[in-house]
Amino acid sequence: HYQHSTSSSNLFFFRSCSKNYYANSGFFIMNRNTSRPCLKLWQDELESNSDRYMDQYSLNRVFRNIENEERVRRRVSSCHLHVMEHENYLAFVKTNEDMIDMMKTPENYPSLIHPFNSAVGDLDVDLYEEFVAGVVGLTEVEKRETNLASVAEMRPSKTFLS
Repeated sequence: HYQHSTSSSNLFFFRSCSKNYYANSGFFIMNRNTSRPCLKLWQDELESNSDRYMDQYSLNRVFRNIENEERVRRRVSSCHLHVMEHENYLAFVKTNEDMIDMMKTPENYPSLIHPFNSAVGDLDVDLYEEFVAGVVGLTEVEKRETNLASVAEMRPSKTFLS
């Protein structure tokens, strides 16, 4: 159970689908006023590991560093990273079949839908456009005016915090 503390920085993540990582870095919850120390730790880790420039990898290192600080040095970290279960809030799109299954019951879309970065290039662009239009609830006019194909071509960027 989370209790607000003005003296600590908190970030909330969903559990990773991969057993190699503590949390998924695609979606997170933060407090604009108090989460900056945690974001700074994450940014520093990203920038210091340019050979493995991946937000997921860097976030995992932050988790381990905090755990190490608390266990070995017996100090409570000023940054607290919390992991939440997916429940009905988050779904991952890995395949065209995932999209087709979700499109069968659009009234049951989870609040957050995350396409796997590694799978985006393998997804059928036309199906992805139809899927995104359905999730967002675009009208026919909005579908014609929106370039959803560009979303299917997105790749992770190298920027994090300015």
